[in-house]
Amino acid sequence: MKHYLICICSMAFLLLLVSCSESAKGGEIAAPVNETPKILQEKKSYRDDLKSSLKKGSRSNLVEQLYAEALANDPALKALNKEVSEMHQETEDSLKTYHQYLKNVNDYWTSVDRYINYLSDSTLQKATREYFDILENRHNERLLPHKILEDSINAKGLILHNQHVLVKLITSARMMENYQNNEMPSLETFQKVNQKYQKLIDETQSLITPNEN
Repeated sequence: MKHYLICICSMAFLLLLVSCSESAKGGEIAAPVNETPKILQEKKSYRDDLKSSLKKGSRSNLVEQLYAEALANDPALKALNKEVSEMHQETEDSLKTYHQYLKNVNDYWTSVDRYINYLSDSTLQKATREYFDILENRHNERLLPHKILEDSINAKGLILHNQHVLVKLITSARMMENYQNNEMPSLETFQKVNQKYQKLIDETQSLITPNEN
């Protein structure tokens, strides 16, 4: 059920982005300049500079490179991306004390169980175990709100991760659409090559065709 909700939220976000993209196309004021992304232009200086800022071998990762170019050109997107990227570390830092607390408590219950087993009197062992079971259950009840919030944080972390990936995909798709619209090779070149092939085929054919005379 939780996975289903995450998928629904991510798809809703994707539809929202597509809707915003279409709205932007319809409004002349909000529409961006539909230029070819610099990373896909023939000028190698910009491409090399951007490549050097990414990991070696990332030339094939055009989604990441296009997104990096978008960040450089859009301060608002750059600021949002920074917040998203820092959120994971912030979550770890915020829950670090809680996770250490859980580890200490669980280590204690494990030690308690081991020590109870040291008791040689079975009746005393049973009574002692029941007492500590009450203590552990009481603690678990007090900890329940923490666990509920932890589950919520983890679920939201997955949703944010998915939506961050979608932002990269949608942003790069818009830029690639500009590239495709601006840089798609003309059919004229293909037609000329095709016609030249046919001309040469006809000329060579005339030399190998037997003379009827």
